[in-house]
Amino acid sequence: MKSILKNLFSSNVKLKAMALVLALLSWYIVNIITNYDKTIANLDLNVDLPDGWAVLGKTSSDFQVTFRGTKEDLLLIDDRTVLLNADLTDGEFDKREYETTRQIRLGPRNVTHNSKARVAEIDPSLIEVRIGLEGQKQLPLRVNLTGDPVLGMQVETIVTDPPRVTLYGASERLEAITALQTSPLNLSDRVGSFEQRVDVLPPTADWVGRVEPSRVLVRVTLVGLTEDRRFTGIPVRLYRDPAEGPMPDLIPNPALVDVSLQGSPALLDALDVSEIRAFAEAGPDTNGSRVFVNIPAGLEVLDVNPARVRLRPRPLPTPIPALPPTETGSQEAPSEPENEETP
Repeated sequence: MKSILKNLFSSNVKLKAMALVLALLSWYIVNIITNYDKTIANLDLNVDLPDGWAVLGKTSSDFQVTFRGTKEDLLLIDDRTVLLNADLTDGEFDKREYETTRQIRLGPRNVTHNSKARVAEIDPSLIEVRIGLEGQKQLPLRVNLTGDPVLGMQVETIVTDPPRVTLYGASERLEAITALQTSPLNLSDRVGSFEQRVDVLPPTADWVGRVEPSRVLVRVTLVGLTEDRRFTGIPVRLYRDPAEGPMPDLIPNPALVDVSLQGSPALLDALDVSEIRAFAEAGPDTNGSRVFVNIPAGLEVLDVNPARVRLRPRPLPTPIPALPPTETGSQEAPSEPENEETP
């Protein structure tokens, strides 16, 4: 036996030494290539439980996982592709106990990812989970609005579809929840009504459970911010279709009307009264002609008073009285008396 071992180690010493050196060199190179680290932080632990049970609380909701591998493998890893999960569905829970506590030690088997890199560390690796009976509750929604629509617009109605959602979680924590909020819905620069799908947020950051449905459709109706304003003494102009003949020599009675407008305060403040134009048709019916009003865009006519005007012939001009004849038989205007000097 000794001779066999002696021959084994003494024969081909140079080749064996070279093989050992190559093996050590390969190990060193592989160790360098695969010895890059990458840490994914702010991960939460998803706990799978048997039906009827829910997580009441955890000693930690903020985990980080460190991966080790090649640069190429680590490039595939980010916070969207890494999941941390603990499966307790094979455990037996006594429903006579309303609450129980379980310790979970986390390892590579609890990490799901899409890379060949290996899990080097999980922090924290040991946590406690409090477990209790699961319940459900239907809750109304509150839409979280941010920003403001354009000047002159305001929110009239907000409707969610569906109007209520179902929250699942620990029964004892459901009692204190009265409503759920949506993710922020931005109104900035909105100029009209719109609809958008948004997420329904859990009641607290550490809530363990689910919401059904998790997204809802929000319909927002925007209307203009308006006020009413009355303008008096607007002159009425007459118009007539040229195909119906020449314009008759008529005047409206009354000649002035009052006009009530509705619009944004900014438009009403900038309005020049001369931009309000009232018209009545000079038609055959002189007993009453409806008054129409033209105004700048963005404003609305609420009322015209009176709404109709009568048409009457324009009065003949008052004749100028004749002057007395002069001696020559011509009529001359009397000369102005010369100013007398003041003594």
